[in-house]
Amino acid sequence: MAGLISLPINIPGSRLHRSLQAKKKMVELVHKIIEAKRKNRGRSEVAKDVADVLLNDASEELNDDLISDVLLMFLIL
Repeated sequence: MAGLISLPINIPGSRLHRSLQAKKKMVELVHKIIEAKRKNRGRSEVAKDVADVLLNDASEELNDDLISDVLLMFLIL
């Protein structure tokens, strides 16, 4: 949380840099979760979590980046 309120200087070792690196790792993890859920999509039609609801959205406006942003927002809140 300290990286959210820091000087906007992205140099190695700064809070902002560490925060951005942590976000990059979290986005990669969420993309892996999304890929796994897409592979197992046919097994269950009932949504078990927020990711399933977002993946089952029929509007097709939700791409993987937007879904990962929403999931990360829920993690922060």
